[in-house]
Formats: sequence, structure tokens, C-alpha cells
Amino acid sequence: MKNNLLRGGTDLDIQNMIKKTKPKKLQPKAFIIGYGSIINSNSRSGTGGKNIGNAIPVRIKKEAGLKRVWNFQKPSVAKLTALGLQQSDGATITTDARGVKTISYEERAGDTCEPSTINGVLYPVFDNIDKFDDREEGYFRLKINPDQIVPIGWQRLPQYDGCDFWVYCLNKENQNQRPEFDYPILQTYVDVCLNGCLEYGEDFTKEFITTTGGWSEYWLNDRLIPRRPWLHESNYKLIDLLLKKLCKPKVMPSMPVRYYAKLNKDYMELPLAELSRPNSRGRTSGRRVNSAPTRLSARSRSRSSKARSRSRSRSSRSGGRSAKARGRGRSGKARGRGRSGKARSRGRSSY
Repeated sequence: MKNNLLRGGTDLDIQNMIKKTKPKKLQPKAFIIGYGSIINSNSRSGTGGKNIGNAIPVRIKKEAGLKRVWNFQKPSVAKLTALGLQQSDGATITTDARGVKTISYEERAGDTCEPSTINGVLYPVFDNIDKFDDREEGYFRLKINPDQIVPIGWQRLPQYDGCDFWVYCLNKENQNQRPEFDYPILQTYVDVCLNGCLEYGEDFTKEFITTTGGWSEYWLNDRLIPRRPWLHESNYKLIDLLLKKLCKPKVMPSMPVRYYAKLNKDYMELPLAELSRPNSRGRTSGRRVNSAPTRLSARSRSRSSKARSRSRSRSSRSGGRSAKARGRGRSGKARGRGRSGKARSRGRSSY
């Protein structure tokens, strides 16, 4: 550049020289459509890091033959039911020679799972799509045709050659799973999804709720402090309001105690023989059993009765120790009086 200036080059020549040496912009080949927790930008960047591009809001058309449902029971530490896609009866998935799966749909009368539009986000993945495959364990990658997607807003879909659009879907045999007592919908998971939707507006959030199937009474409010949600969830008012207004069927999450008391199938009274059975220390609880159920589960009642038994035994032992201490105190006084008496007697004999 300095040589060019010395030779009398103009500013235009310098700008052209910079353009020639500037690297070409990398065009990503893989795009993922996120329709659940991955709508949330923090959740998405936590997996993709800096190797993913900006997301745009999109909608998968009804003609794709899919519906978003609470249907994936994740056998993880959390044991929850997550979001997945369910095929309609008229949807067919085919696999080509490369192992790429695509979907086609023909409308059928009396379809047991009527397809619906699915709003979400489309984002480019440069070189770390394997990280998203690892995150979406239990799903497979399904290729979506560009004519099955429509952007929401002014941004356009990428239209250059060689780009593929992917969405994660469940196997056919696992798509009919639904929330159960041991695999509930978790409110913290719902909060992540709806906070992501609120990044694109309230209407986008409403569409997410109304086009999602499988809302269930097996829905646990596992927020950190569920009775004071504003401490850890700033959007709790709007989220709770939209869920209460739009969820079908009309269900809402239950507090942990009420969830276990209402929905636990093992919720029953223990027979008297069970409560009078000696514990590990050979003691019995001695608790009377009523015929009507209480607010505690069977396991909790057993634990509480053992705890009361242990506390009574501790108090009795502590009472015994205090009595001994008092005894030691009296004996000490007596010994003291004895010593003084002996001293007096020694004093009298010395005179």
C-alpha cells in the first residue's frame, strides 16, 4: 500500500486493493429450525456458542404434516416431558441413499393427529451441528423443504444453492408419549420456551401456546421459589396470564406439595399394622390412624412418625442426664458440708 502511494496511487486504487484482499463472507450450508427451548437465545448460544448466526422467526406450514406436542419423556436426571413433533397419519418420512430423511404429506379424513403450523426460529450453523445433535439426544434430524417454511416478518429465507433446513423430530413409535406423574411438564422448561418467544413479541408467544398440543394436569411448578416467582422470573406475570388464558385444556402448574398430594397414585393411608411396626431402633410410632386421608403421603407419614419417636427418645435421655447432674450437684454440696464439718471438728480438737 505504501508503494502504491509512493507511485502516486489514488484513494480509489487503495480501496480496490483492500476489497481484493478482504476474505469472502462464509455462507453456512446448514440451518436448524428450533421450536422449543432453543427459541431462547441464551439456550441456543449455550450450545452453539459463536459458531451460529443470528436467528429469524419462521413458521413451518401445516402442509408439512407435523404438530408440536408435549410428547418426549426424557430419561435424564430431571425426568421431564419435553416438546417434540408428531406426524399426522397422512405424513410419510422417506430416507434416501445418503441417510437423509425427508417428509411429505397428503391430507386424510379422520386424521388422529391433525397437523398444525409451528412457529419457531431459523438460525445458521457453521461447523458445530454435532453439538446440537448431542443436545437433541433421542431425536433425529429431518430435512424440511424450503416451500414448507415461511418467514415471519421482513427477513427472507436464504435462497442460495447448497443450504439445507433441518428440524429435530421423534421416532414414530415414541411420538404418542404424553406427560405422566413421573415425567411431568416442568414450569422452568416452559419459562425458557416462553421467554424465548417473548423475544419476538406477545403475538408470537400466543401462537406458540395455541399451536402446542399435550398440555396436561401433570405439570409441576418447579420454579426456585414458586410462591415468590418475581425473585427469579421477571416475566412471570405475563407468562402466567397467557398460559391461564390460552392453554387447552384449561390446566395450570401445581405447587410441589399439591402436585404430589393430588396426582400421586400411591397416595393412601397406611394400615395400623404398618404404623405399629417397630422401626430400626425397636420403637413404634404409636400414631393413631384415621380413615380419612391427610395431606401427607404414606412415606412422609412414616418418616414424620419416626422423627417424633426419635425426638421423644432424645428428650427422655436429656431429662435423665439433667437428673443425674442435679444428683451430682446435691452430692457435691453434701460432700462440701461434710468437709466443713470435719474442719470444724478439727478446729475444736486443736484448741
